[in-house]
Amino acid sequence: MIFLGAVAQGLHPLAGAVLGFIGIYLPGIAIKHALLPAWEKLCANSVVMWGVKGVECAAIGLVFTAVYRLWRIAIIDPTNQSGSPVDNQPWFILITIMAFTYCKWFKGQPAVAILGGGFLGVLYFACIREI
Repeated sequence: MIFLGAVAQGLHPLAGAVLGFIGIYLPGIAIKHALLPAWEKLCANSVVMWGVKGVECAAIGLVFTAVYRLWRIAIIDPTNQSGSPVDNQPWFILITIMAFTYCKWFKGQPAVAILGGGFLGVLYFACIREI
């Protein structure tokens, strides 16, 4: 979301990134600090825990939606300034499959998969594709 804030039209990229950062993290931090003193008592209540599981599922859905939207417009180049889908490039499909396999079956760390995918994406643009 910070990236989306940075590329928002009508805003300076830094201002958009800061607004994206605040919009993403401030509500969670505020709720955490508001509920932290009563958390042990709240954990004992099964209705509250059901609600927490529902919020968790909603958050996962929102993250999936953001990732899918970025997937559809991720490649911006001189010929397509509005963005083109990643699935037009077999290299990025391979990176996605490798990252998923690494995390799911080899129990790898997601941060390593993200950094590796980023490195392979940079490698693609540096060596294979002319910008």
